[in-house]
Amino acid sequence: MLIIPIFIVLLIPLIPNSDAEVNLENKSFLSNDGNLAIDFGKNIIQQKKSSTKIIPTLDIGIIQTPTRDYLLDFTDDVSVKVYGDSFVVKSLKEPSILIYARNTGGSNYDVNVYTVDNGLIQHSFTGKLEQISEIEQSDPDILQPNLPEMKILTKQTDRTYWKYSYLLSARVYDAELNKINDFNQNWGYIPGIDMTVEIFNQNNELLKRINGKTDNAGFFEVDYFIEKHLAPKGTYTVKITADNGQTQTSKTLPMIVMGDKSSSGGP
Repeated sequence: MLIIPIFIVLLIPLIPNSDAEVNLENKSFLSNDGNLAIDFGKNIIQQKKSSTKIIPTLDIGIIQTPTRDYLLDFTDDVSVKVYGDSFVVKSLKEPSILIYARNTGGSNYDVNVYTVDNGLIQHSFTGKLEQISEIEQSDPDILQPNLPEMKILTKQTDRTYWKYSYLLSARVYDAELNKINDFNQNWGYIPGIDMTVEIFNQNNELLKRINGKTDNAGFFEVDYFIEKHLAPKGTYTVKITADNGQTQTSKTLPMIVMGDKSSSGGP
């Protein structure tokens, strides 16, 4: 874990001085090969008595390498620093990532990405940093890099009763970053995903549809109260769908309604 901080110390003196300081607010970097995409958000302004500090923020970063893909978002432990017309993005969440972007003239940048994942690995890119609005006008597809494959992991109450709630907790992950299906893994989850949960009765008729988005930790929670007159005893089907704007992935679960709890021998 000390490798990334050491490299920052080594890199900063090598960053060329420039009278102009790059403003990353609402800008997007896209590499020429499409394998590195970084969107920056609005700057944070910290006003002090004698000075004003401008802190750049990262909305999302997607890094595609020959061995694996990496996702950075605003929920990660990410810092962004500007050095003249160059910038550094650092994530200390495992696997640690350092992105060093050096301006080579105009909006052109050479970028080195260092990942600490089974050893220190360097990945090199070239590309352009442009205003997001300008990119949208020139090429609407350029802001749509290949998003990671999604995986839905769930926990639920397998059986429930009349006048009780069916509880479902779904969590959306980058499938590449959670290959062991660990629901409690604290990295690799994807916030802001559109979610739909549909509950079908024994005749495959839609009983309830619930929509929302995953929260900052990739969770989507459902609390559905079981009404006796709407839900006869039996096995129901719960379909969970995640939509990232490019692709969808779904998962189907059974929900068993036992009827009245007192007569079902429930705990």
